[in-house]
Amino acid sequence: MSSGEESEGNIPHPPKRRKQWMKGGRVPRETYRRWLTQARPAVQDSDEDSSEEDVNLQNNFDAEQQAINDGALEDLDVEAHQEEIFEEDGDSERESLRSIISNLISDSDQENVSSSSESGAEHDDNPLSIPLFPGSKTTKGEAISKLLDVCCKHATSKALLNDLVVYIYNLLPKFNTFPSTPYFFEKAIGPYIPPDLCVSHYCCEKCGAYLGTPEERENNCVCDVTAEKIFYEFPLATQLKYLFEERNLADVMDSYEIKVGNSSDITTGEEYLKVKSNLKGKYDVILLTNSDGLQPHNNSTEEIWAVTYTICEVPPGLRRVFTMVTQIWYGKKKPFMNGFMVPFAKSTIELFQKGVVWTHPKSKIVHTTRGTAPAFTLDAPARAMLQNVTSHSGSCSCNICEIEGERIKHGKGTKTIFPYVEDEELVLRDKDAMEAQTQSLLLSGIVCKGVRGDSILNTIPLCNRGSAVIYDYMHLVLLGVTRQFYCMFMKGERNGLPTKGIQKPPWYIGHKSKIIDVFLSSIERTYEFTRFPKYCDKYKAYKAQTWLTWLLFVSILVFHENLPEVYSQHWLLLVIAINLLLKEVISQDDVEMARLLLSEFVEEAQQLYGKEVMTYNVHGLLHMALMVKRWGALWATSTFLFESYNGVIVRNLHGTIHIQEEFANVFGRHVANATLRNVVSNADVDGTSGPCVMGKMFYSDLSVQELELLQQQFPDASQRVPLYARVRKGKTVYTSVSYSAEKATNNKNVSFKLNGKTAFGVLKYFYQSQGKIVAFVNVLGVDAELQFRHHATNLCVSHIVPIFPTQEICIIQIPDIICKLIRVGGYLCIPPNNFERNL
Repeated sequence: MSSGEESEGNIPHPPKRRKQWMKGGRVPRETYRRWLTQARPAVQDSDEDSSEEDVNLQNNFDAEQQAINDGALEDLDVEAHQEEIFEEDGDSERESLRSIISNLISDSDQENVSSSSESGAEHDDNPLSIPLFPGSKTTKGEAISKLLDVCCKHATSKALLNDLVVYIYNLLPKFNTFPSTPYFFEKAIGPYIPPDLCVSHYCCEKCGAYLGTPEERENNCVCDVTAEKIFYEFPLATQLKYLFEERNLADVMDSYEIKVGNSSDITTGEEYLKVKSNLKGKYDVILLTNSDGLQPHNNSTEEIWAVTYTICEVPPGLRRVFTMVTQIWYGKKKPFMNGFMVPFAKSTIELFQKGVVWTHPKSKIVHTTRGTAPAFTLDAPARAMLQNVTSHSGSCSCNICEIEGERIKHGKGTKTIFPYVEDEELVLRDKDAMEAQTQSLLLSGIVCKGVRGDSILNTIPLCNRGSAVIYDYMHLVLLGVTRQFYCMFMKGERNGLPTKGIQKPPWYIGHKSKIIDVFLSSIERTYEFTRFPKYCDKYKAYKAQTWLTWLLFVSILVFHENLPEVYSQHWLLLVIAINLLLKEVISQDDVEMARLLLSEFVEEAQQLYGKEVMTYNVHGLLHMALMVKRWGALWATSTFLFESYNGVIVRNLHGTIHIQEEFANVFGRHVANATLRNVVSNADVDGTSGPCVMGKMFYSDLSVQELELLQQQFPDASQRVPLYARVRKGKTVYTSVSYSAEKATNNKNVSFKLNGKTAFGVLKYFYQSQGKIVAFVNVLGVDAELQFRHHATNLCVSHIVPIFPTQEICIIQIPDIICKLIRVGGYLCIPPNNFERNL
């Protein structure tokens, strides 16, 4: 049968590409393999009295298929192989093969030619494990994961991703297994995106009433004309099932040892323990939730509201990896939380009552996970919206207590202040009390204690409306109080207003800004703390981490030299208290000490600066110790984690229309990226791997003292030894004095264990032998007389240590290093914890 003829039964003409191949043209290698695979059953189904030539052809196909399955054709040139088959014109084998392929064409004429890529998965249980090209050490899955990881990290557009796929495919050698088109790339990552990832919901844009899904509509709107607004949900049950089965969430939870006693993580908080007492399952989860508004573009009149959550039972260092988005809203108005949060509340009810059924990926045991979402860490506007109380600028607007604010004149308008009241006298909000206040509002129409109606929080299982919202220290302390006092000191503000043309207040130090700028410019950053204040007049561009480094490490040194002592002593109260509440492990005595210091700070602030300084944020300081008792250390409930994730959302949105649909696609790629990294990568996700040297080795002569110390541990060491300038331990990189490439950063100052005590020093270089790595350290002395101290309480600032150089040298093991320190002038600053890095 010729290639242009039709077989019996009116077989249609073959597709153009197969016609070309039968005439000597060239086709992709995977297409050729699939035809060989499909040709075999066609021969086997022939008549019993088939000719000897057909039997020989079948044997040839068996040999071809076996070679394909064994990977023996990895280095085979497909075009040469095609020419070898059709070596003789008129050969009966050639005619038989053409006849078989013509029959195959008739059976698959309606099949899209692009389906040829599916053959790559037919001969391998895991299509991602095949080599990228013959002889490559990189697999197809690793290549796809790396490209997807780079695109997610740098927030590339879909158009750029599509171009990169084609470009990389063309750069690789022939017959590579990398997806040749964007379609095949999306098809490769498709199995790693949870099904039913995005569900549409509707609400009324005018009154905020929830209207249901497109399949199930609810008539809750009271408006004359309903203005439907669509938003999207990424189902909670689907995500949790995906995290357990694809991301090994169960193993991560098993690795976390929850400590009982002192306050540290959220799992030690009183409110958490109350909720956990109702969830006894091994893999039951409690969610920490956040919702915040985002601007998708500069000067945008619309905003995005995303509901994100993380899992409290995951180790703190890994929560960033297990943070997910469950709802997203895009519009010109803020969403009404009582309508917008209905899908999330329904999901938590179903999660608490029925749970999520999943299969352990290793043991194959079926588990049922229950859970709820009793904690929300939010900024002030979102707290008021979710709790349904008066906004932070109104009276009775505190989310924790029922204090009634005072309205005073402020410039041409007015503002609300909260005069100092001892925190022990404050009446805290409670679920039952707020319910009674809601009923009072419905009966009388008068707002009672700031409660403006019912809240969606009442429908979430085990959620206490009065204690569910958390005062986040990033917004309240850093962006609120710290910035407020900075403007007072550097801009000379009085009563929150600039003082132009009149005498500056006694706390004004703005005229020394040039001297302060010189000091700020001398501070060397570390890899973990990259944001430091540089110029006093650029404070409007400071990020939250900049305010953190200013508060804990820089402000004391600046104020000690330039601010009158009465004001600098007052500032020490805030610095010491916040540092105590940010520690990894906080004793009950530390919590009580911090409460007293913050109460003293608020009371003295009213005396020193006037009652106009008593803003919503300053009043909130009275509740920070209570937040630690309820939900653990401040870092455990900080919104740094969620704000970082929100930044990822914004960076990945490139269009100006259909923002929600675009995000749904982007979120799917991020989920696939996280899954692929877990499947194909052996990287150290939790940052607990052992130390390893970095960079090139160099030789140097040791001093007599250094050689004696080294020979105590390595007797065979000589005076001239191979050394290294850098070491990595987990995710932390330590440099040394010998690392000349380090200019703008300083990563060689450390604290370490020496003879059972904590010491400080500068890393000189590293030595590796017999599988061990040691560091040569120049020990630094501590000048206790220069340590900052609050005179009234006799408390010292323990995390800022004055140091001086010594001639002492020691050798330490890398695991003996406690942490990396920040060098600010003649002082070493100790970070309060190891979790809030690269914020």
